[in-house]
Amino acid sequence: MTTPVAFPAVNKNTGMKDNRYHYIESGLNNVWLENGFEVRETPYGEGISIHNVDGLHRVIGLALSESTAALSPAAFKFLRVEMDLSQKALARLLDKDEQTISLYERKGDIPALVAGAVRQFYREYCEVDGTFRDLMQRFVELDNQLGDMERELSFMETPDGWQPKAA
Repeated sequence: MTTPVAFPAVNKNTGMKDNRYHYIESGLNNVWLENGFEVRETPYGEGISIHNVDGLHRVIGLALSESTAALSPAAFKFLRVEMDLSQKALARLLDKDEQTISLYERKGDIPALVAGAVRQFYREYCEVDGTFRDLMQRFVELDNQLGDMERELSFMETPDGWQPKAA
């Protein structure tokens, strides 16, 4: 079990309803917790401590990935962030540009094929054997290295054929 995470200053008028907690810290406006949290006094006022946040985020992501409803901008971003993908990395996976991913997260209008792909990526990311997750982590590492690859490339023709010019 992971360590509880405390969120400061609960506004009783908006944070709690019928002993449920409105978990807006997820970035989603429609997530309510029935239990698995504690209200605590902090030096800054009341705060919420949520048990096993990683497990909670996994189940939220799986619920979003299995839903047939249109994927909201916030849900799209939630899934991307949970997979630890930058907008740039997801754009490359989807053969889009980074600005398009940003637009999806701000305005919506996410094409069904894109939403379906992101949902499938998330489900595979959560698979028990971790194969896809490992692949995604490697993809992120490679994506980070691509910045180095975007420098000018020089080639020379040699008696053995074309070769990269040594730096």
